[in-house]
Amino acid sequence: MNKQHEKGFSLAEILITLSIVSIGMLGTAGMLVTTIKSNKASSSRMDAASVAQALLDEYSPNPVAASGNNRQGFDWNVVPQDLGDGRTLLSATVDWSDHGTPRSYTLRTILASNANYGSSGNGNGNGNGNGNGNGNGNGNG
Repeated sequence: MNKQHEKGFSLAEILITLSIVSIGMLGTAGMLVTTIKSNKASSSRMDAASVAQALLDEYSPNPVAASGNNRQGFDWNVVPQDLGDGRTLLSATVDWSDHGTPRSYTLRTILASNANYGSSGNGNGNGNGNGNGNGNGNGNG
């Protein structure tokens, strides 16, 4: 037989091509698994941030210490800390496990009592501050 007139691929060429394609697919599969894990971790962080924000919204009117679990699958606690001058630091911490690794997300806000920002001051300002415009307010807003 004359090899110059034969068409097609040899078995060796096909095996080499399949090997190269298989290696490429394994690399792609590895990247896909990593992307899925990263996406799940990101989703968990976003859910934890949402729960922490909801906790701050819930406990801001009456900042008291509280804790619980199973709020969208998360454990949580809320801790108020008196900063003085009518201000309170309110922290909401959400805990969860990511494939056996403990994770935590904390959101904080500073609350100020209304007494510090009302219209009952004794300043002699011109009403440009938080007062009621007749000099009884803070006056230096």
